[in-house]
Amino acid sequence: MEEKSRGFVDKGAPVYEATLYIYCDVCGSFNIMLDISTIKLLIIAVIIAVIVTGAVLVDIQWLACLITLGLFSLLLPWRDIMLSYKCRKCGNTRFTNHNSLHYQSYDTSVIDVPDRFTQKRYIDTDVIHFE
Repeated sequence: MEEKSRGFVDKGAPVYEATLYIYCDVCGSFNIMLDISTIKLLIIAVIIAVIVTGAVLVDIQWLACLITLGLFSLLLPWRDIMLSYKCRKCGNTRFTNHNSLHYQSYDTSVIDVPDRFTQKRYIDTDVIHFE
């Protein structure tokens, strides 16, 4: 829906970042919220408890290292595995990663809610599968 310059050049060409809006594949609404299931939160809590317990039993200095790495890992792209989306309009929780309703690129007139209710992803336009 949007494209902006990242402000630097890669191999002689400027780098642009596209903003991809998430929408419901069922009703087409952009009124989407993040949905982290209880099971996923429970799994995360168990993993953290095991790591912290192990670090305390082995060596307390590892705990500081693991906390730092854990905070850093929140910034990595794979964190999206833990995220799910839910449509506020129809309750749908199954979303595809492509433009299933064939909305036109850069046509913001299809967005049915204020920007604060939308979920976005960002991708560099030089990525091979970007359309």
